Amino acid sequence: MTHSFKQFLYMIEKSTSEITRSRFQSQRKKLLIISIFFIIYIILDLKLKQIRILGNSFTVGNYNYIEFILESIVAYYFITFTQYFSIVDKSEMKSFYYNFRDKRLKLHKKSDIFIQHNINIDLQDIDIINVYPQNVVFRVHNNELSANPMYNEPTEFEINDNRISTSKIYAISKLCLTTPYFIEYFLPFSIIPIIMFVVIFF
Repeated sequence: MTHSFKQFLYMIEKSTSEITRSRFQSQRKKLLIISIFFIIYIILDLKLKQIRILGNSFTVGNYNYIEFILESIVAYYFITFTQYFSIVDKSEMKSFYYNFRDKRLKLHKKSDIFIQHNINIDLQDIDIINVYPQNVVFRVHNNELSANPMYNEPTEFEINDNRISTSKIYAISKLCLTTPYFIEYFLPFSIIPIIMFVVIFF
C-alpha cells in the first residue's frame, strides 16, 4: 500500500469523523433548544394562540396536542442524539480520563515507595503496565530499586486497594469539572429526567 493511498484513506476517515461530529453537535444543540423551550412552556403554562408556517397563520384549537407534539419532538432529537453519541469519536475525552487516572495512581505509588524505601521517585520514572479491576502493575525505573543496579533494570510493583477506585472517581471528577466533555457528551442525557420531573410536578 503506497503512502499516497494511505494518506487518501486517512483523509476519508478524518472527513467522515468531522461530519459525524458536526451532526452530533447539531443534534445536541437542537435537543437542548427544544427541551428548554418545552420546560419553559410547562412551567409558565404558556398557551400558543397562533402558529406561523411559511407566512400563513394557524389558530391553535386544542392545546392538549401541543404538549404531545413537543414531547414527540424531544423524543426524536434525544434518540438521534444518542445514536450519534454512540459513533462519534471520543478518543480525546478518553485520553484525558486515562491521563488523570494514571497520574493519580502514580502519585499513590510514589508515596508508597517513599514510605517503604525512603526514596523520592519522579513521576516520569513510573510506568503503568496494566490496570486491572483489583490491582495495578507499575514499572519503576530507578537504580536503588532495580534488581540489577548495574543495568538499571526496571522493577515491577503492584497496588491493590481502594485507591484504584478513588483514582477513577478523581479522574471522572476532574474530567467533569475541568474539561468541557461532561457538558458536551453527558449533560444532554439529563434532559429526559428533568422533563419528566417538570411534567409530573408542574
